[in-house]
Amino acid sequence: MVGLESLDLSKCGENVTDSGVMAISQLPSIRSLDLSWLINVTDISLFRIAIYCLELIEICLAGCKAITGSGLDAFAHHQTLESLDLSSCPNISWNDVECVGPTLMMIKILLLSKSIRTQMPEALRGLIQNMVSIILYCGWIKGIINLYGCNHGLFCFISQGEETMLAYYQ
Repeated sequence: MVGLESLDLSKCGENVTDSGVMAISQLPSIRSLDLSWLINVTDISLFRIAIYCLELIEICLAGCKAITGSGLDAFAHHQTLESLDLSSCPNISWNDVECVGPTLMMIKILLLSKSIRTQMPEALRGLIQNMVSIILYCGWIKGIINLYGCNHGLFCFISQGEETMLAYYQ
């Protein structure tokens, strides 16, 4: 199993706990990990994954109700992470996203949902405007970022080749 690159545990429900995920973190070649809707996975798991899964490109944490901003902080400055799904994670706040998001230099897709527990702060609105500039000039994010239903509508960045578009739906 050392060569395992992709693992989807999303259908395992409450059977997967931190001890199981910590075992997964010992797989150094894991690139894609789906832990969505695992209600017993906590920040402890995220700490281990962030430290040991250095080739991780994609992680889905949708519906992981026990993770918080502390666990998300573990991914700050992760070198390879391109896709992060935090939709339906009620203990993640805008402040958490604002602190970690800009440190993920390879991020292409960031998914959030209306269950985010605080309103979008003014500073993050500025960051989103800056992200458009960064996308246009630095190529920091290429892909789609959905901030759907986050108290202030839908922001969607779409990039194809050198063209980037920002869509906002209220």
